[in-house]
Amino acid sequence: MDGPVQIPFKSFIQLYPNNGTAIYLQIVFEFIKAIQLGLLPEGTRLPGTRVLCKLLSVNRNTLIKAFQDLESQGFIEIRPSKGIFILSDQKPKNNPIASQTSSAPNSFSFKRSSVLENPLEVSKLSYHFNDGMPDLRMLNTDVLAKLYVSKLKRWKSAKTWEQIQTQSHINFKTQFTNFLNLTRGIRISTSNLLTTTSHETSLYLVTKALIEPGDKVVVASPSYYQANMTLSDGGAQMITIPVDKDGIDVVKLKHICEAQQIRLLYLSSNYHYPTTICLSAKRRIEVLELAATYGFVILEDDRDFDFHYDNNPVLPLAAIDTDKRVIYVGSFGKLLPSGFGYGFVSGPEEFIKELDFTNSILIQNE
Repeated sequence: MDGPVQIPFKSFIQLYPNNGTAIYLQIVFEFIKAIQLGLLPEGTRLPGTRVLCKLLSVNRNTLIKAFQDLESQGFIEIRPSKGIFILSDQKPKNNPIASQTSSAPNSFSFKRSSVLENPLEVSKLSYHFNDGMPDLRMLNTDVLAKLYVSKLKRWKSAKTWEQIQTQSHINFKTQFTNFLNLTRGIRISTSNLLTTTSHETSLYLVTKALIEPGDKVVVASPSYYQANMTLSDGGAQMITIPVDKDGIDVVKLKHICEAQQIRLLYLSSNYHYPTTICLSAKRRIEVLELAATYGFVILEDDRDFDFHYDNNPVLPLAAIDTDKRVIYVGSFGKLLPSGFGYGFVSGPEEFIKELDFTNSILIQNE
């Protein structure tokens, strides 16, 4: 066993005063690393704190604090009048099972998705031909900063941040409900509306609440790829139907419903992705009648409703749904400055309440 003064501490204990991490914590981490690498075997007696603080060029109180931390974690033992000893080398034992599994990329199993992919493309090319993403350089941070400060000053008399957040959310939800009623004609109250951080979050929440593994879901072909991934990852069995100049093929949809039990129909009644076709008025009524007859839910994705330009907007299915079978999902983010995003779900009150339970976990303390 090497004596305390024979151990070349400076060769493996590296301290950086300008690192930003407290020196005593650096000492703790370096000693733990040395113990785990076997540089300080179990039973090794360390030099006294006066000797070691000179070797490492640190304050003695800092070293004592580090040793107290190491002792509380079980790496060293401080024996009065005898010295400081390495308690355990914490090194993995050399056994066949450990050696076989050490080469594995993970030490535990987990569920892997066979359908999810990253929709974002990374490229150094000058031009990207895709759906487009907001350019953060266009974000007017000066104006937003002034609005933010002004809002905080207005609420400075509030007792807690929770009060500010709660009241702001209630005010926004009330105004947003009015906005949807005026622009979409869906006639809802705040209890029928859930606001989310993004359109994709809305799809995830609805899928989680509605879809069980094996449920059959009808989608158009082609259809929105992110929605397809979310539904498939939720366990849905996807059934595709063609699209023509009037939207989805309602005759084909009826034949599918007659042959098997359908849980959900996912469609974009306005600006179907990627064809931009709008579902005709006749087929809108037929789809609602089929839902009432065969008992499936309609997940209406209307994320691009506001992009009607010079044309008069076509009201969504949710505006004429009398049987409460339409879950209306959309996005408000495309109307806000670049870099912002907002999603929403509209549906029956009890359904929205259930979604809110899950959503509150996702956005806690954001």
